[in-house]
Amino acid sequence: NVSPCVIWIDEIEKALAVSDTGNDTGKRVLGQCLFWLQESSSRVFLVATANDISQLPYELFRKGRFSEIFFIDLPDDRERGDVLTLYARRSLHMTLSDSELADLVRLTDGFSYSDIESAVKEVAQLALTQGQSAITHQLLLERFRKVLPISRSSPEQIARIRKWGSERAVAASTRT
Repeated sequence: NVSPCVIWIDEIEKALAVSDTGNDTGKRVLGQCLFWLQESSSRVFLVATANDISQLPYELFRKGRFSEIFFIDLPDDRERGDVLTLYARRSLHMTLSDSELADLVRLTDGFSYSDIESAVKEVAQLALTQGQSAITHQLLLERFRKVLPISRSSPEQIARIRKWGSERAVAASTRT
Protein backbone atom coordinates (compact mmCIF):
# COMPACT_ATOMS: atom_id res chain seq x y z
CA ASN A 1 0.00 0.00 0.00
CA VAL A 2 2.91 2.39 0.57
CA SER A 3 5.03 1.42 -2.41
CA PRO A 4 7.35 2.46 -3.80
CA CYS A 5 9.38 2.02 -0.63
CA VAL A 6 12.37 0.36 0.96
CA ILE A 7 11.90 -2.11 3.80
CA TRP A 8 14.90 -2.81 6.03
CA ILE A 9 14.86 -5.90 8.26
CA ASP A 10 17.81 -6.09 10.61
CA GLU A 11 18.74 -9.56 11.88
CA ILE A 12 16.08 -11.31 9.82
CA GLU A 13 17.02 -14.65 11.34
CA LYS A 14 15.45 -13.54 14.62
CA ALA A 15 12.08 -13.12 12.91
CA LEU A 16 12.11 -16.02 10.46
CA ALA A 17 14.05 -18.78 12.17
CA VAL A 18 11.64 -21.67 12.68
CA SER A 19 12.32 -24.59 14.96
CA ASP A 20 10.60 -27.93 15.28
CA THR A 21 9.17 -27.03 18.69
CA GLY A 22 5.66 -26.68 17.30
CA ASN A 23 5.69 -22.91 16.92
CA ASP A 24 2.87 -22.55 14.39
CA THR A 25 2.98 -18.74 14.52
CA GLY A 26 6.60 -18.70 13.35
CA LYS A 27 5.77 -21.10 10.52
CA ARG A 28 2.83 -18.94 9.42
CA VAL A 29 4.98 -15.78 9.45
CA LEU A 30 7.66 -17.56 7.40
CA GLY A 31 5.05 -18.86 4.96
CA GLN A 32 3.51 -15.43 4.49
CA CYS A 33 6.92 -13.84 3.99
CA LEU A 34 7.94 -16.47 1.43
CA PHE A 35 4.68 -16.02 -0.46
CA TRP A 36 5.11 -12.24 -0.50
CA LEU A 37 8.75 -12.47 -1.66
CA GLN A 38 7.80 -14.80 -4.51
CA GLU A 39 4.48 -13.31 -5.65
CA SER A 40 4.51 -9.60 -4.81
CA SER A 41 4.40 -7.25 -7.77
CA SER A 42 4.64 -4.15 -5.57
CA ARG A 43 7.54 -1.78 -6.07
CA VAL A 44 9.19 -2.65 -2.77
CA PHE A 45 12.94 -2.98 -2.29
CA LEU A 46 13.63 -5.33 0.62
CA VAL A 47 17.00 -5.27 2.36
CA ALA A 48 17.67 -7.73 5.17
CA THR A 49 20.70 -8.41 7.32
CA ALA A 50 21.60 -11.58 9.18
CA ASN A 51 24.33 -12.24 11.71
CA ASP A 52 23.80 -16.00 11.55
CA ILE A 53 22.49 -16.97 8.15
CA SER A 54 22.56 -20.66 9.12
CA GLN A 55 19.47 -19.99 11.26
CA LEU A 56 17.42 -19.08 8.19
CA PRO A 57 15.29 -21.73 6.49
CA TYR A 58 16.59 -22.99 3.15
CA GLU A 59 13.30 -22.02 1.43
CA LEU A 60 14.26 -18.38 1.79
CA PHE A 61 17.16 -18.82 -0.63
CA ARG A 62 15.19 -20.20 -3.55
CA LYS A 63 15.74 -18.21 -6.74
CA GLY A 64 13.23 -15.43 -7.23
CA ARG A 65 12.91 -14.53 -3.58
CA PHE A 66 15.97 -12.32 -3.14
CA SER A 67 17.65 -10.75 -6.16
CA GLU A 68 21.09 -11.06 -4.60
CA ILE A 69 22.79 -12.17 -1.40
CA PHE A 70 25.87 -10.25 -0.32
CA PHE A 71 28.56 -11.18 2.17
CA ILE A 72 30.11 -8.41 4.24
CA ASP A 73 33.38 -9.55 5.80
CA LEU A 74 35.30 -7.90 8.61
CA PRO A 75 36.65 -4.55 7.41
CA ASP A 76 40.05 -4.44 5.73
CA ASP A 77 42.70 -1.78 6.46
CA ARG A 78 41.16 0.86 4.21
CA GLU A 79 37.64 0.25 5.52
CA ARG A 80 38.83 0.37 9.15
CA GLY A 81 40.67 3.60 8.41
CA ASP A 82 37.53 5.10 6.91
CA VAL A 83 35.32 4.09 9.84
CA LEU A 84 37.90 5.17 12.44
CA THR A 85 38.12 8.58 10.77
CA LEU A 86 34.33 8.86 10.67
CA TYR A 87 33.77 7.78 14.30
CA ALA A 88 36.60 10.00 15.57
CA ARG A 89 35.04 12.99 13.83
CA ARG A 90 31.43 12.25 14.80
CA SER A 91 31.80 10.85 18.30
CA LEU A 92 35.05 12.34 19.53
CA HIS A 93 35.01 15.62 17.56
CA MET A 94 38.60 15.12 16.56
CA THR A 95 40.71 14.51 13.48
CA LEU A 96 43.28 11.76 13.70
CA SER A 97 46.74 12.42 12.33
CA ASP A 98 48.06 10.05 9.67
CA SER A 99 50.33 8.30 12.18
CA GLU A 100 47.54 8.01 14.79
CA LEU A 101 45.22 6.56 12.18
CA ALA A 102 47.90 4.11 10.98
CA ASP A 103 48.46 2.92 14.58
CA LEU A 104 44.74 2.38 15.13
CA VAL A 105 44.29 0.61 11.78
CA ARG A 106 47.06 -1.83 12.70
CA LEU A 107 45.68 -2.34 16.20
CA THR A 108 42.13 -3.02 14.96
CA ASP A 109 43.00 -5.84 12.56
CA GLY A 110 40.27 -8.46 13.01
CA PHE A 111 37.80 -5.97 14.51
CA SER A 112 34.22 -5.76 13.28
CA TYR A 113 32.57 -2.40 12.71
CA SER A 114 30.71 -2.82 16.00
CA ASP A 115 33.97 -3.63 17.84
CA ILE A 116 35.40 -0.33 16.60
CA GLU A 117 32.23 1.60 17.38
CA SER A 118 32.10 0.20 20.92
CA ALA A 119 35.68 1.26 21.69
CA VAL A 120 35.09 4.76 20.29
CA LYS A 121 31.89 5.11 22.36
CA GLU A 122 33.84 4.21 25.51
CA VAL A 123 36.32 6.98 24.72
CA ALA A 124 33.44 9.39 23.99
CA GLN A 125 31.95 8.64 27.41
CA LEU A 126 35.29 9.48 29.00
CA ALA A 127 35.36 12.74 27.07
CA LEU A 128 31.95 13.61 28.49
CA THR A 129 32.95 12.86 32.06
CA GLN A 130 36.58 14.03 32.02
CA GLY A 131 36.60 16.62 29.26
CA GLN A 132 37.78 16.57 25.67
CA SER A 133 41.40 17.18 26.73
CA ALA A 134 41.44 13.70 28.35
CA ILE A 135 41.40 12.12 24.89
CA THR A 136 44.97 11.37 23.92
CA HIS A 137 46.42 9.01 21.37
CA GLN A 138 47.63 6.85 24.24
CA LEU A 139 44.10 6.66 25.69
CA LEU A 140 42.73 5.60 22.29
CA LEU A 141 45.36 2.88 22.01
CA GLU A 142 44.65 1.66 25.56
CA ARG A 143 40.90 1.44 24.95
CA PHE A 144 41.30 -0.40 21.66
CA ARG A 145 43.79 -2.84 23.24
CA LYS A 146 41.12 -3.78 25.82
CA VAL A 147 38.65 -4.87 23.13
CA LEU A 148 38.39 -8.58 22.45
CA PRO A 149 37.25 -8.53 18.83
CA ILE A 150 34.85 -11.12 17.47
CA SER A 151 37.62 -12.54 15.27
CA ARG A 152 39.42 -13.65 18.45
CA SER A 153 36.41 -14.47 20.64
CA SER A 154 34.62 -16.53 17.95
CA PRO A 155 37.18 -17.53 15.29
CA GLU A 156 35.26 -20.70 14.40
CA GLN A 157 32.10 -18.70 13.71
CA ILE A 158 34.04 -16.22 11.55
CA ALA A 159 35.64 -19.08 9.58
CA ARG A 160 32.23 -20.74 9.08
CA ILE A 161 30.49 -17.61 7.83
CA ARG A 162 33.45 -16.70 5.59
CA LYS A 163 33.28 -20.15 4.01
CA TRP A 164 29.52 -19.79 3.52
CA GLY A 165 29.95 -16.29 2.06
CA SER A 166 32.68 -17.34 -0.37
CA GLU A 167 30.56 -20.19 -1.71
CA ARG A 168 27.05 -18.73 -1.71
CA ALA A 169 27.15 -14.94 -1.81
CA VAL A 170 28.57 -11.98 -3.68
CA ALA A 171 31.38 -10.20 -1.85
CA ALA A 172 30.27 -6.72 -0.80
CA SER A 173 33.83 -5.56 -0.25
CA THR A 174 36.27 -4.72 -3.00
CA ARG A 175 39.05 -6.38 -1.02
CA THR A 176 42.12 -7.40 -3.00
